[in-house]
Amino acid sequence: MQLGFGQLYNSVYIYPWNLTNKVLNMIDTLEIEEYVTILVSDEFLLNKVHNQGAKGPNEAARIWDLERIHNIYREKLDWIKSEYEPKLHPYLKENLQDPLKLFIFYLEIQEVLDMLLAEDPMLPPEFLPTSWLGTRALAHITKIQASLVHLIPSDSFYHQFLTSVDNNDI
Repeated sequence: MQLGFGQLYNSVYIYPWNLTNKVLNMIDTLEIEEYVTILVSDEFLLNKVHNQGAKGPNEAARIWDLERIHNIYREKLDWIKSEYEPKLHPYLKENLQDPLKLFIFYLEIQEVLDMLLAEDPMLPPEFLPTSWLGTRALAHITKIQASLVHLIPSDSFYHQFLTSVDNNDI
């Protein structure tokens, strides 16, 4: 479940991306080979997983509880806009140089990003509602991170702990 698999039936989990190597490595590490059966396929003959808006027994929105994840995105975006960004604003607009404080801002937003990435199964767009906040929220957070990375001086002790953010990845 933590890898983003959705429960299709009791003890049957699916994922729209091929994670075979990652799952096999995890199974090997945990030494649970005798308890796991894996089938890799991209074809459903009956009762396929339905894209957003289509009705059927296997709706993507139900399998991955997209409403719950969407609400988490909404909650985090609300927090960013109402609490986080007002505190960060003076540092961005006035170019205040306090590497420790900027690094703390960076860690706060990284924690939010890590939590969102752990919750979101990163489904293909066709499975997501048209009002999906995930893409916009992740782009917004990445933009904030990029600003912080550029504000923390490269000669600062804290700069070594930053993850470089490429705006082309947004």
